[in-house]
Amino acid sequence: MTNRLSLELIKDRLHSLIKELDNEEFNSSATLHMFLRDQKSLFDLLLFLDRSLKGRERLVDFGGGYGFLTKFVAEALGFKEAYNIDIDDRRLKMSRVKAIKLDLEREQLPFKDGEVDLILSFGALDHMVYWDGPFSEAHRVLKPHGYFVISLTNLGSWDSKLSLLFGYQPRHVEVSSKYLVGVLPFYKVPVPVGHVHTCTYKALTEMALRYKFRVRYAKGLKTTHPSRIVRIIDSLMARKPSLATRYLVALEKVE
Repeated sequence: MTNRLSLELIKDRLHSLIKELDNEEFNSSATLHMFLRDQKSLFDLLLFLDRSLKGRERLVDFGGGYGFLTKFVAEALGFKEAYNIDIDDRRLKMSRVKAIKLDLEREQLPFKDGEVDLILSFGALDHMVYWDGPFSEAHRVLKPHGYFVISLTNLGSWDSKLSLLFGYQPRHVEVSSKYLVGVLPFYKVPVPVGHVHTCTYKALTEMALRYKFRVRYAKGLKTTHPSRIVRIIDSLMARKPSLATRYLVALEKVE
């Protein structure tokens, strides 16, 4: 344990990070916006990892984009090395940590078995068709009792259930790369964001078990929707990860 973490320190570092980002970077991460709204969720996750990690040699981020959250977590937890895995050339060119271009669905990670301590995936899996590649590779490269941390939109969220009840399309399952169709009118982002599909919290926990991970930490994240009524409802629902619009989990490699 580093004994360096405090909520005030994390808040100060977040504010410093925001000042460094341009508009494109700032708007590229829904997880960042949720952490800004609920900074204690980020602190609680970091505190859990600080207490649980066995080593801090190597951190890998699946779909890290510009790498600013990768760098933020690596520095907060005292990692020696951090890598950003992505397929977007522009983002990789601007990455704040070491960048590797790789298709996580089809290619193997350039690491040996059991040489990574922590893997992050903040909003990357819902841009992929199947998750067997990322999960199998995460298990392969992680050290025993290493962690795979995932932030993901929730197919079983309260708003998805409401959408289906009234015949609307769940927001986080897009059927077109050009048009946003069939969703409830209160969604304020009028264009697709590349969410191929997502899953329920239950499906994620079962997927984790199939690939020899166990959930050691789980929390619902609060939406950043501009409507106060929506935010109030969401704050109540987010108390259960299975109903939150987005959940955050830490999976431990157990075998």
